[in-house]
Amino acid sequence: MAVKMSYVENVKLALQSIVGNKLRTFLTALIIAIGMMALIGVLTSIDAMKNSLTDSFSSMGSNSFNIRNRGSMFASEMRGRAPKSSLI
Repeated sequence: MAVKMSYVENVKLALQSIVGNKLRTFLTALIIAIGMMALIGVLTSIDAMKNSLTDSFSSMGSNSFNIRNRGSMFASEMRGRAPKSSLI
């Protein structure tokens, strides 16, 4: 058989639980605050690094850069050398 409690009774019970467990309430609030500060710190540092890289590349005279594949390194290594013979 389920016991029905009114909204007011639920709020009173919750407040009594918070007052009765002051240490647990304090530690929970402290851990939540530390987690939020850590998250904000990480996001701020990532944004600062991104802005620093953008400023560094902008100071080089260009606001964008392209990365292209120039082919395999074997073609540049073979200049001035005899081709290797394969033994089959």
